[in-house]
Amino acid sequence: DLLEFMSNPKRCRTEPREERAKVFLGGVFETSTPGDIAAYLKASTGFTAGEVQVEIVTQGSGRAVFVGPGAHQRALQAVVARNHQARRLFMEVKEVVDDWFCPCGKSGPRVLFKDVQCPACGRRRPESLEKAAEAVELATAENICDGTTDFETRSSSAEEQLSGASLVSCPRPLQQQQPRPGRSPDTAWQSTLGAPATWKDLPSGGIFKKLDACLYFCAQNGDAWRPWAYDLQPAGDSNSGRASGVPKHFIASTLEHFVASYSRLPYTERHAYEVIPVGRPC
Repeated sequence: DLLEFMSNPKRCRTEPREERAKVFLGGVFETSTPGDIAAYLKASTGFTAGEVQVEIVTQGSGRAVFVGPGAHQRALQAVVARNHQARRLFMEVKEVVDDWFCPCGKSGPRVLFKDVQCPACGRRRPESLEKAAEAVELATAENICDGTTDFETRSSSAEEQLSGASLVSCPRPLQQQQPRPGRSPDTAWQSTLGAPATWKDLPSGGIFKKLDACLYFCAQNGDAWRPWAYDLQPAGDSNSGRASGVPKHFIASTLEHFVASYSRLPYTERHAYEVIPVGRPC
């Protein structure tokens, strides 16, 4: 239960988080160095916000630790990639199943063994790297909207500097809406994103019917803005969940506001995706 995992009252809010994620490196070439591997992993995953620490353990194998904001997402990106061997540094990246770093970001720089609880939040290892990455998203959204960060008073926020937009209200992700059978995806997203006036001068409350219009708006308003998509077909329909086969509408939003809005939706209405423009990493 990720929601309960990241909302544990034992977790101390005052300590700074340092996100860490560990992966296994298989088929490491004899000529490979930790520095070369680390540089490649950073570049191939677009991990500009942190660092990658690499250790070659035995001949042919090693491990890498992503350290910094977004570490779990970038580590997961490295795991799912299938073209590592082309660089002749190593053959594959796999999830580590024995030890872990807690997604709360407060377990410290030493790895936790598989069955050890996190000393900071008291929780156990998530069942997969993907689940850990989802837990980090919830923790990030909670930190944004738990009262420690008030967008009404953040005059120096990136979105205001780049586009003149000001956020009137920040949805609290852990105060989830109740499922409403029959509610359309448009209605659900309009409800969680806020009224059209939430973003100053933002058309349609940030929802676009055409991808081109959404991409254009994001490009015109700076790097803080990103395009997102959500399925128009309600959950339970025959094609629901297939990203390529379901009609979509599109959202222009900053990462922070989108994560907070997404987290408020009931799980049955969370059918959304990040749109990755050409030349820009996710």
